[in-house]
Amino acid sequence: MIELQFNVSSARISRVDRSKVHQVYASWPRLAEEGARAAVEIPSNQYTRAVYMGMGGSASAGDIISDWLKSRGGPILEVEKGTFRHSGMQGELVLACSASGNTRETLDGAKSALQRGATIVSICSGGLLEEFARENGLPVVKIPRGSASRYSLPHLLYSALKVLGEAFEIKGLEEEVDDSLRALDETRTKIDVSTPIGRNPSKRLAASVWNSIPKIYGSTVTRGVALRFKNALNENAKKHAFADSTPELFHNEIEAWDGDSKGFTPVFLRHSREPQSEGRRIESMIRMLRASRVNTVQERGSGGTPLGELSTLSYLLDFASYYVAIASGRDPHPTPLLDAIKRGAGRSS
Repeated sequence: MIELQFNVSSARISRVDRSKVHQVYASWPRLAEEGARAAVEIPSNQYTRAVYMGMGGSASAGDIISDWLKSRGGPILEVEKGTFRHSGMQGELVLACSASGNTRETLDGAKSALQRGATIVSICSGGLLEEFARENGLPVVKIPRGSASRYSLPHLLYSALKVLGEAFEIKGLEEEVDDSLRALDETRTKIDVSTPIGRNPSKRLAASVWNSIPKIYGSTVTRGVALRFKNALNENAKKHAFADSTPELFHNEIEAWDGDSKGFTPVFLRHSREPQSEGRRIESMIRMLRASRVNTVQERGSGGTPLGELSTLSYLLDFASYYVAIASGRDPHPTPLLDAIKRGAGRSS
């Protein structure tokens, strides 16, 4: 059935959201605080660099943290998704992250990294990854087992930040984490199901994209958040979406808007730390699109720090994907095609 009107009423939520995913999203600030307070013990070392291994919903935290660290000058966090190097990794810290603990690619990557001399810290809810870590005397940061890996983002993100803060000197980390936790709690009331659309940025965004195909554009600071939003729309709303980022999109993607743009909605994810040169080009692109009568959307996070902006922006976008699912009449929790692929390959994310 094709839905003709945007409807995310309480009655509709009760009918469509059979797994009560909205309650999981409402708990994100608390889950983030639990991750930030996680007990972490890692071997003392002068680490040369950090690597984040993850797949699917478990990889999003690595993308977001990597962008944040780059925007503040380091340390560099390399994100590996199902691929890993065959060279030596002595002196490297590897965060093997799998919400389920059974992601085959992450488990294989952790085993390979250990053989090549890396220090491994596993962040998981249990499973094969925890077994591997315990058997080899490696530290494990346990997170609660969630209903789906994508809903574990707060635990994974803040637990990973805690590990990185123990291993590297990250100036101002504690202040940024505290600010972001406050900002997440404030954002929760703004985007909750009980808040009407006029005061709810997540519902407004969902209303802008639910009956079109979103083209999500991040900057060098928000590219990970852009990919996360695309993935959340895929999984929660069972909806096609595309993600790209500056400055690369100015060299190819932008030209596509000179063709038929009917049925697409560009969504620009802004951040106070985006390079000025990128910001100017984004503004120029928005003016060009509006001159061509293309409806454009811009979203920003809140909070008083760069990390606060990223975490709240991601929260706003994830909840928006939930509202798109509700408006489209799709239960956000089940992922039958994804589950079928996992069963066939014997893998989990």
